[in-house]
Amino acid sequence: MFKLPPFVVPDKDLIHVPSQGAWKISIEQTEQAVSFHAPSMPLLVLESIEGGKTPYCLIRFGPEAFESCKQLAIKLDADMLVFSNGSGEALSVQSSEWLDSDALSIAIGKQFKHFVSHSLEKRCYICDVSTPRGQIVNGFKDIADFVAMADARGFGRDSIFYLPGWDGPYDGTYPDYDAWSTAGGKDELLRLRDVIHDIGGRLVLHLNHAAVSADRLPDYPELKNARIKDDKGSWRMWPGATWSGATQPLYYINPNHPAWKAVLFSRLERIQGWGINHLFMDQIGPMGIHSLPDLRLFLTDLRSAFPKLRVGGESFSTSLQDLVDFWQFWGPPWCGMPALADAEPSDLFFANTQADLPLFGHLGTPGPLPSLYSWTNFPDIVEHGAKAAFHTACRYHQKVGVRPTIRINAFRSRDFWPLVEPYLQTAS
Repeated sequence: MFKLPPFVVPDKDLIHVPSQGAWKISIEQTEQAVSFHAPSMPLLVLESIEGGKTPYCLIRFGPEAFESCKQLAIKLDADMLVFSNGSGEALSVQSSEWLDSDALSIAIGKQFKHFVSHSLEKRCYICDVSTPRGQIVNGFKDIADFVAMADARGFGRDSIFYLPGWDGPYDGTYPDYDAWSTAGGKDELLRLRDVIHDIGGRLVLHLNHAAVSADRLPDYPELKNARIKDDKGSWRMWPGATWSGATQPLYYINPNHPAWKAVLFSRLERIQGWGINHLFMDQIGPMGIHSLPDLRLFLTDLRSAFPKLRVGGESFSTSLQDLVDFWQFWGPPWCGMPALADAEPSDLFFANTQADLPLFGHLGTPGPLPSLYSWTNFPDIVEHGAKAAFHTACRYHQKVGVRPTIRINAFRSRDFWPLVEPYLQTAS
């Protein structure tokens, strides 16, 4: 672990966060943006705009991130460490060599080149099934109807059909992981599986990799001691209701605890027995909940036990990219930070993602029309309206290379397809 003394960057500098958020932000925005999102961003770049030059400062860091955004007191966990000398060159501390900005961009890009995308999916449909309060959004029969509509328009094959809330009130039934009877139960879920597989699509079920819904904990006494605590000794939890949206409260679990693996793996065996091999595991990534070594151990064991599974994660990490098949684009404006919605993407983000990372929109992506949601960034939709939030999301996704991601809620409206088709055509 390297440690840097605090240092101050000039007020005219910009900050790039090229790995996950992909934005250029001004120094004035760093306290809000970096303090909130730092755990998900393994690369930070400082870019001076003085004299039209671009000296970069690349820093690798872990979830502990920033103690002070203005002073950038950073605890480093680095495999490459580069500092700008202010003249268009940069110093690689490991090799003690000065690099020009082009060479530095290549060096940064090398961190991603070992990743080979096997993802053929062109687009993702978020198919909400239940709200956190148990209101049904789309039953399994409804989603099957949508699949037929999408396929008839040429937008079905090689698509992900992602189902949050398939197992009941969103975030409220973990780790039961059984088909919600109100949505049609197991029989209708398996019929939906067949409809999706017949057109060459992928059915993806939503799980949490290591969490128990607070209301379900009494039914899993063996998991009480598998919970983890925060620095103050309290049980680490997702509170349920936050300023950016409301779900259900969760207790976080040690993903490598034997009791948790016994429960989770038994559920995965059942799901695989249904002929479903695509899962999205919420909060996989450097989210500040579990350490990356713990996540690597968990995912390695998971891959060994279920070699046919394809697994999605929430927050991209170079440390996990060999163990995760596809990612949600976790970042502004759909996980908060609405003030950064118009930030320009970093040129280094594109240099870093030449491997065609399989990025899809986050669960917070707004739909094109007013509707119910399992979860989204409600304040943004309330402030701007559904259509405006939807178009902003799609434009931002296009900027940063996220594959088209469409929320299907209100798909029976005559206004739905005219709104979404232009974005779907970008990946056809």
